[in-house]
Amino acid sequence: MQSILSRRGALLRLRRTFQKNPQLAVIVMLCVVLGASTGHSVYRDYQETVRQQRAIVRDLSRVAAAHARNTLQEADNALQQTLGLVSAAGGIDQINSLDYWWRIKSYAFNVGDCQGVWIFDRSGKPVLESSTFPAPANVNSSDRDFFKAALAGQRFYVSTAFKSRVSGKLVYGVSRPIHARDGHIEGVALVALRIDNLNDFYALMSFDSRFIFGIYSNDGRIVARTPDMDAVLGRSVKDEALYQDRDGQSGMYDLPSPLDHVQRITGWQRVPEFGVIGYAALSHDLALRPWRVRTLTTALEAAITLAVLVAAVLWGFRATVRESQAQRLLREAALNQVRIIDELETAQQDALTGLYGRKLMMEQAERKRQQAAERNDCLVFMLLDLDGFKAVNDQYGHDTGDQVLIATAAALRACLRPDDLAGRWGGDEFVVAVSVSPHTARAQVDAIARRIVQRVGEIGYGISGSLGIAIFDAHISIDLATRRADAAMYEAKHRGKNGFVIWDESIGLVAAA
Repeated sequence: MQSILSRRGALLRLRRTFQKNPQLAVIVMLCVVLGASTGHSVYRDYQETVRQQRAIVRDLSRVAAAHARNTLQEADNALQQTLGLVSAAGGIDQINSLDYWWRIKSYAFNVGDCQGVWIFDRSGKPVLESSTFPAPANVNSSDRDFFKAALAGQRFYVSTAFKSRVSGKLVYGVSRPIHARDGHIEGVALVALRIDNLNDFYALMSFDSRFIFGIYSNDGRIVARTPDMDAVLGRSVKDEALYQDRDGQSGMYDLPSPLDHVQRITGWQRVPEFGVIGYAALSHDLALRPWRVRTLTTALEAAITLAVLVAAVLWGFRATVRESQAQRLLREAALNQVRIIDELETAQQDALTGLYGRKLMMEQAERKRQQAAERNDCLVFMLLDLDGFKAVNDQYGHDTGDQVLIATAAALRACLRPDDLAGRWGGDEFVVAVSVSPHTARAQVDAIARRIVQRVGEIGYGISGSLGIAIFDAHISIDLATRRADAAMYEAKHRGKNGFVIWDESIGLVAAA
């Protein structure tokens, strides 16, 4: 009873305070409303950021699986060719010649990440190796897991990462046993794949070091991982959450890694034909870093807004004669706030795709134009518009439309070099800026444009791309290049879409595809 009376007394005192100071009641109400609105906005932004980052990681895990599949398929093709070569020669003891060395050297050339193709006898000594002839005599691989697995009769084996005893670099191997004509195993064929090329592959696709990519075996061995492969060499990931789902083909989870206990958003996809798993991960801290920056900006804007509103309220209660001046200041503050928000949002990277926003893209393109002018290079400006995007939104919904935009951004990264620029122009339009040598400009632009149109056409949902291109001397303005690329893009749409058109200063518009 006493506590009830005490609370009632406190409420009465608060009421009397507000009656004596009505401006205080208004200020408290403003704080409550603005705080609730800001908190709701920050929470919604958090949810959207996590959703977008999960979608990006899921797509990157598919990229990792596809790259692993392509690399291992190339390696297996080289192994099959090597086995055929040994069989045709009549056995391992018949192939130690320069002619056969040239043959396996050509097999190695066709494998993208290849460190070398090796042929070992049963004792683990190399008989032939694609990098040097004759093969190194002081190397023995009988203790390696790839050798033991093949000698035990395992038809195809993907090894864990190991340091090459020839180059000292980290590699992983794909091996098959070599059978003599009577059926017994007389040796082992190996394709060694460089792990540093894994770094180069993802750097070429413009994926920065925030992401971790890996290839894991189905039994938890680390086949390859970037970055920091040295730190996890020989360790197992069988305690990762992905190994709890033995029947699933792909998945996502958000848990600490058993390797370093860092919580990450993780996506994985199996490559069942080769017994491995493609893996991509992004730490929670890095995934939420853009959100934290935006939250700080939002809080600062809310504080500024609240300060302005409180000042206006106090000013109005103190002197009604200054009401018109206070209203003018409030309008100016609101307009400045909108301008600040617009500039901040335009300057930041596009939240959905991770590409440059329009304003930042123009600044980067101008910097690239100046660099190209110093080197006497040409600058190429490409404007991509998605054909059929409105139909995707209408038929499948905006979530699917967002996935199409994310996939388009990934396709552009895959087609460009590390120093090329890509941005989202707005809506379903994207822009690309690259510098090329004037002597090979047309050939380079043709190759890039064809890759972009092809990759966009592979997204699905009936999506294709119309690409307008302007090749120009780097001394002219970006604004003029933009107008030319825009005109070429509309010409591409007029000519049937799903292709590209190049604006050429000397001969006008020329259809390239």
